[in-house]
Amino acid sequence: MNTQLLTKNRIISILIPLLLTVSLAFAGILAGGRPVNAASGVWTGSGTTAANPYIISDAADLATLVTNVNSGTNYAGRYFRLAADINLSSYAWVPIGNNITNPFSGTFDGNGRIIRNLSISASTTDYVGLFGCMDGVVKNLGIVSCTIYGNKSVGGVVGYNLYGTVENCYTSSTISGVNGIDNVGGVVGANYGTVKNCYNTGIINGSNLYTGGVVGANYGTVENCYNTGAVRGTGEVGGVVGRSIYDYTASLVTNCYNTGAISGAEYIGGVVGANYMGTVRNCYSAGSVSGARGIGGVIGYNYYGTSTNCHYNNESYSGNGIGTNVTQGNAPDTTTNKTVADMTSAGFATTLGAAFEKRAADTNYCYYPELKVFKTDGSTTAQDASKSSVTVTRRTPTLKSSPTVTAITYGQSLNASTLSSGSVADPITGDTISGTFTWDNGSTTYPAVFNSNNTDYTYSFTATSSSDLYKPVSGTAKVTVNKANLTATADNKSKNYGDKNPNLSISYTGLVSGDTATSFSNPPSITTTATQNSDVGTYQITVSGGTFDNYNITFVSGTLTVNKVNIIVTADDKSKIYNEDNPSLTFQYSGFVNSENENVLTTKPSIATEAAKSSNVGSYLIIVSGGTADNYTFNYVPGKLTINKANLTVTADDKSKTVNKDNPEFTLQYSGFLNGEDESVLASKPSIYTTATKESPVGTYPIIVTGGTSDNYTFNYVSGTLTIDKAFPMLWLILGIALALIVISVAVFLFIRYRMQANRY
Repeated sequence: MNTQLLTKNRIISILIPLLLTVSLAFAGILAGGRPVNAASGVWTGSGTTAANPYIISDAADLATLVTNVNSGTNYAGRYFRLAADINLSSYAWVPIGNNITNPFSGTFDGNGRIIRNLSISASTTDYVGLFGCMDGVVKNLGIVSCTIYGNKSVGGVVGYNLYGTVENCYTSSTISGVNGIDNVGGVVGANYGTVKNCYNTGIINGSNLYTGGVVGANYGTVENCYNTGAVRGTGEVGGVVGRSIYDYTASLVTNCYNTGAISGAEYIGGVVGANYMGTVRNCYSAGSVSGARGIGGVIGYNYYGTSTNCHYNNESYSGNGIGTNVTQGNAPDTTTNKTVADMTSAGFATTLGAAFEKRAADTNYCYYPELKVFKTDGSTTAQDASKSSVTVTRRTPTLKSSPTVTAITYGQSLNASTLSSGSVADPITGDTISGTFTWDNGSTTYPAVFNSNNTDYTYSFTATSSSDLYKPVSGTAKVTVNKANLTATADNKSKNYGDKNPNLSISYTGLVSGDTATSFSNPPSITTTATQNSDVGTYQITVSGGTFDNYNITFVSGTLTVNKVNIIVTADDKSKIYNEDNPSLTFQYSGFVNSENENVLTTKPSIATEAAKSSNVGSYLIIVSGGTADNYTFNYVPGKLTINKANLTVTADDKSKTVNKDNPEFTLQYSGFLNGEDESVLASKPSIYTTATKESPVGTYPIIVTGGTSDNYTFNYVSGTLTIDKAFPMLWLILGIALALIVISVAVFLFIRYRMQANRY
């Protein structure tokens, strides 16, 4: 790439964000308000920690955040906090984080404050909300009296949540979308992360697909959320979530409810419009649901999804809980329909699970279950909700005859089974009301034996037919209480031989009324015959004595089991040379207790190895086995016998030759073979050579032995010597022979002459 092209790319990379910023500013000016990009707010705080965040105090400060994020600063790892409510009526708002390449990645804490009069009218813009696109955290924030209108992925708080978290936020505004796939939600338009502890009370309008009271399209988790506003769309419209779909990770809608009116054309659900392979659990809808096709009190269209513990009001919608159910093997619709009376009962909150609570009925009304995460004290924090309620006027019934009281056992609840007969009438019609008598303190307080027939206990009548129409009617009665049966059982214990006895304890079966072992006026005692030095076996643990005013006590013995102690027997590692006798094998003990040693063993372990004197070089296990003892178990650790190679000496024989003669044949000798072996056992025989050649001058040269391999031998090489002598020339040899013949001839002649002269004399 040439320099001119690089320069052009740099200019373009600078101009595109700049042109976008100018365009947004111009659009704001045309809309009649101050453009966000003209913001000049100055933040205080360092922003580096949650304890020292950037402080946003007014609209200008907030607008500065828009400018910076949309210019490419995502603020990952940075913290912001609102210091006051903010009115944005004078701003033509541009979302914070205008696309998925410019998301807000920091943590924005609304601090329980409210954004008011935010206005966005952007029919061709995606990712629309106070935050357009984010992958950080937005929490503790309210969006009130705002009008937000966008193309797709439109939400009151966040348009597009890209794996971030939105929590403790609410909207009370009008949210609308216009595109074919809107993703319009009261709080979040499209959610790939987590939305929890959020609610919407405003009107949500989606022109086409995926419209929800809280979240338009959910690909992540929606938890502890509710909607009371009207939700309108065309396809896949839900009171809480328009569409919930598995997208690489399982989608989840849990602990949510809706009381608003939900309407559209197809796949309309009181909680979820369409559920694609996701999970919807512990949810309910009390609002009306209407549409043309695929209409469900809980889910409009369920495609291989799961619905667990979900319910709907059959007085608001009389159809099925799931409108269209596509599942493996045509699994049945598991949702349940309930009346208003059912859904405003205390038991319904328990059915929904631990996330829900039932607000106590007041003088005139009773209520649907509400989420515990939202307060009811009327304060202005983001978690406070305008609670949905059923305004059913309750009548006070007339007690015609008191019920009969049945004696109970101490600890038994003062429940309906102890009250029989009795009748209650409608105060207006005089008709007998179906219902049950229950003790007011039956679920928390139990009468004691010693004050039976001395105390008045209060009971109430609760209607079972149209129970929401009647207030409880109360009366009092005395109760006969008999002693309860209590079993005191010594807990079974165990220990190892030689250990101190464990702490002995007692388990009680039959304690009631919150009684514990400390409630005894005279606690039982517990003993055993076993001591620290007791042999392996079982010993009885005995419980005796003790009194308790409200109980008849039965004692059950337990067992103390003394278990064998594990000792470790470890074979010592050994070594030897090939063909040597095996060394003496030994082993070590560890783990004896009570100062004991091997003398307490019934049978001592034995030790052996698979290696013999003639075994080849290598490693062989040394095995320890056998051994018995009354109080010990054995853990054997094998050792290793290492057989090392024997030393074999290979000696080159000395040789000689004369100059210009071929090298003689070299030979070698072996010393050190064992077991009657010879060179035939070698894997490869040594080679022998010398540096001398035929033409090498007179002198001595080494005869070198090298190479050779053997499984059981190492080689020790001893070099020989090649001696090269001088050669005699042929002429000198002939002359030497001739001279020798002359000398011999002269000698013979002289000898013969001498003999002849001697004979002459």
